[in-house]
Amino acid sequence: MIATTFSKESDSGELRLRPVRHRRRFRRRACCENRGGKWSARGGGRRSLSWRYLRQCRLRAEELYSYAAHFHDAFEDSAGFGWTLPQAPSFDWATLRDNKVAEIARLNGIYGRLLDNAGVTLINGRAKVLDAHSVEIDGERISAEKILVAVGGWPWVPPFEGSELAISSNQVFDLERFPERFLVLGGGYIAVEFASIFNGLGSETHLIYRGDLFLRGFDQQVREFTRDEMGKKGVNLHFEVNIERIRQLDSGLEVTLTNGEQLEVDAVLAATGRRPHLEGLGLDTLGVTLNDDGTLKVNERFETSIPSILAIGDVTGGPELTPVALAEAMHLVAHHFRRSSGWQHPGGARLRRHCHRSLLPPQYRYRGALRRSSARALCGDPGLQRRLPTNEAHSLRQRRALSDEADRR
Repeated sequence: MIATTFSKESDSGELRLRPVRHRRRFRRRACCENRGGKWSARGGGRRSLSWRYLRQCRLRAEELYSYAAHFHDAFEDSAGFGWTLPQAPSFDWATLRDNKVAEIARLNGIYGRLLDNAGVTLINGRAKVLDAHSVEIDGERISAEKILVAVGGWPWVPPFEGSELAISSNQVFDLERFPERFLVLGGGYIAVEFASIFNGLGSETHLIYRGDLFLRGFDQQVREFTRDEMGKKGVNLHFEVNIERIRQLDSGLEVTLTNGEQLEVDAVLAATGRRPHLEGLGLDTLGVTLNDDGTLKVNERFETSIPSILAIGDVTGGPELTPVALAEAMHLVAHHFRRSSGWQHPGGARLRRHCHRSLLPPQYRYRGALRRSSARALCGDPGLQRRLPTNEAHSLRQRRALSDEADRR
């Protein structure tokens, strides 16, 4: 099996490694890693793990930055518990950024050892799929029974004047200087998350969203609660407006909104979604079927229209969440390499339901339970409850009952 991956995807490193780590399931295992647009290998031979392999492991980086942001509230709350600080705490961006790099390097080493111990051959280079069972990497042809595509997505910035001045989630963790004035464009959970993080770190933060309320597709109460809490924390929320242009000034960036308002900030983050990173893979020449949004169309076994070419993660157009990607990897291994064990993994509908529940903070997880109509629209299966184990069915009934009771009130 050959797993074709990309180092700056939103899927976690574990997603990409898990299918190829099961040494008893494969005769030959190889992982081809495309290093952030720098396609040539850097140092070492085929078995070496690129230093950039997990440099943008977003899940862990976001956790670290989120932890840092929460200390802001902890310092304020500590006075009520008897703590007195000798001086006002100050934040040093360079320390957080550099320690993040060290932590990702540690994880890099762990994943490298996992690959080595599983007998996986790591190839740093750009892969092009030639046919149903072979790829070409830097002029060398390699054949396999199955090819797994897990290249993830690449940040997309909408076109407007000065859009090249905006940064994406690929650069936001490694800014040279801390942005005292920070603007986020977007209304998804990534946009909301980064606005909250930089607000907690001390930035004057603005969130721009073209709709009337962010987190579209989530429970309405959760959306409203998040809006109110972010406002209380000092995030400047701008709804039903968009960016018209960005202009570089000596003192920063001048952002003009479609309502005529002008803001001056130090950095603009475009958290406006990701597009599947399929360019140059050669799948188009093979006639692999795509969805309307350009993602790879797969069945419940994560097979594309060419059964020997598999795909998981963001590139398939499902929920762009790490827990979902991890579950998909387990699902793929179970169906293709554990058929003799009799172990069954839940289907894609259940994976999507779990991802929406696990994303919510514990304090309002039940409040954020999906309504019956939303669950059916999301899962596409009105008989979902009948297919769940007893404990899962009970949990679903309980959450529905709580939601119904809240509506009656």
